[in-house]
Amino acid sequence: AKAQPGKLNYASSGNGGSPHLSAETFKIATGTQILHVPYKGGGAAMTDLMAGNVDMIFASVLETSSFIKAGKLKALAITSKARVSAMPDVPTLQESGVTGAESGSWIGLLAPADTPKDIIEKLSQGLRQIVAAPDVQQQLLAQGAVAKGGTPADFAQLIAADRKRYARIIIDNKLTVD
Repeated sequence: AKAQPGKLNYASSGNGGSPHLSAETFKIATGTQILHVPYKGGGAAMTDLMAGNVDMIFASVLETSSFIKAGKLKALAITSKARVSAMPDVPTLQESGVTGAESGSWIGLLAPADTPKDIIEKLSQGLRQIVAAPDVQQQLLAQGAVAKGGTPADFAQLIAADRKRYARIIIDNKLTVD
């Protein structure tokens, strides 16, 4: 990518999502110029990658692991801090010599802002119990996901930290959503 500035492109599931922001983080860390080709969802992006219409993709383990295991895609690196159990042979970006590009995504349960606190706590407690179940943990790990659980306050802190981190990337690179 460095040898051919602006010649290569990458697909993502859309503007402003985790894959897009992960790619922008990678571009900043490596000083590469790769054109973003946003799609309306990961399925369309993956279809065009498999058809050879785009050069590469930034996507989740969940979206790509079946293609990788079938030998249809080659995973170059994982953007998380640690390797994922679903693909233990795929190095992290850090292990590949790229520093400052760590990123990831999360899935959380959100409710309207005016939801009573007792309802929020019941939902949170139930979700933590589900996530802590050994069979659920195993299923998630097999797909490359790690369930951390936590309190509503923990989740609010995570959201605030991500907003602060990615706001700078969005502003500096003039990123927009459609």
